[in-house]
Amino acid sequence: MRRIIYRSLAAPGLDKVETFRLVYQARGANEARGLGGFLVHIDDRFFQVLEGPTWKLVAAFETIRRDGRHTEVEVMDERTIAEASFLNWRMRYFD
Repeated sequence: MRRIIYRSLAAPGLDKVETFRLVYQARGANEARGLGGFLVHIDDRFFQVLEGPTWKLVAAFETIRRDGRHTEVEVMDERTIAEASFLNWRMRYFD
């Protein structure tokens, strides 16, 4: 099990509709991969905690890193964890 915490900057022009589309897509992808976590969106910043099986998490994060809906992706913490805290939250969203 692994956890990644990162922050990023929303792409210029990213509106509320596109943000909700992002969350909807993330929930489906996380469900399929067995990942959990949450996303916080404040002004033009994203903050996300994502956790799950290591190889699935790493693959998902590479997809996240390349997503054009945000820039300046910065990993704040990445570590192996004994147990997931948010695995039942496929993608909680707070703004």
